[in-house]
Amino acid sequence: MHEAARALRNADASLGTFLGLLSETPAEGAPAHLDEAFINQFHHKKRSPLRWIRTWSDRTASLALGNASDHVLAMQRVLEAGEPVNVWPCVSLSRVVMEGCVRVCYTRDPRATSEERFARAAAAWLESSQQHLVAAREFYPEKTLKEAEEAWEKAEQKVTAADMAIGRNKGKPSRVTFGETTVNLSPSLVDILRTRHSHIPSWYRISSGASHNTTWLIQQAAATSNDRTLSLRADPATIIAATLAVLGAYEDVTETFGTYFGHERTAGAVRTLQLRAQAMVALGRKWRQQMETDARQVL
Repeated sequence: MHEAARALRNADASLGTFLGLLSETPAEGAPAHLDEAFINQFHHKKRSPLRWIRTWSDRTASLALGNASDHVLAMQRVLEAGEPVNVWPCVSLSRVVMEGCVRVCYTRDPRATSEERFARAAAAWLESSQQHLVAAREFYPEKTLKEAEEAWEKAEQKVTAADMAIGRNKGKPSRVTFGETTVNLSPSLVDILRTRHSHIPSWYRISSGASHNTTWLIQQAAATSNDRTLSLRADPATIIAATLAVLGAYEDVTETFGTYFGHERTAGAVRTLQLRAQAMVALGRKWRQQMETDARQVL
């Protein structure tokens, strides 16, 4: 557990340092540089709303990555608190890290075209504004609804001013079309994860199941002590898997943002994260071998 906590702590510190080194002026030919050129090719009336969309995406990425870092710190505290570790905290926390990281990597994907990146950012802005509206209608609407409606109107105005069309399904906004690109407001995270080599879609389903107390996962974690007391404890394999999920998410962020801005140290930073993941895999093998040895001695 302490090895896993140390791996998470080191990875979080390294990612924070790496992101801090990214220059506001991207390298020549980098996707971030191409996005700026993409904006400048439009009439000045469209440039401003496109910059609004990019600014919203920048701010949201910072918030999402900060939130991911906070959850990694929480995982560290869980792992360093001592045995036994309940199965839910580290698994559920890792899910939040994965989800936040994959969303920001999806909008900044350097493999996508500039048109696709702006369409994805616009769709994310609209989806966020829609969620704000839903929450406000249920939670003290007399205090919160006006702000939520204004936030939606602003997002809708900027997106349409950028010459993007908002598609609807039964009256509800469901997609954004920009040029030749159409993006759903609620893309499938599992489908996105399948396209990103550092993520494991099955682990996202497991971590999602933990967050929702899915019965099949509860059965996997359940154990009965000598006094017949039922407990739900995380075994070393679960802890290592949760740690690997976080390291994979951080690898994706490092590669995505480093490539997007054209950072020359991206490959080295990614390799460092991969080595940490390999060390955790080796630790898992060592644990299994020790478990087998202990079992033979008991028999």
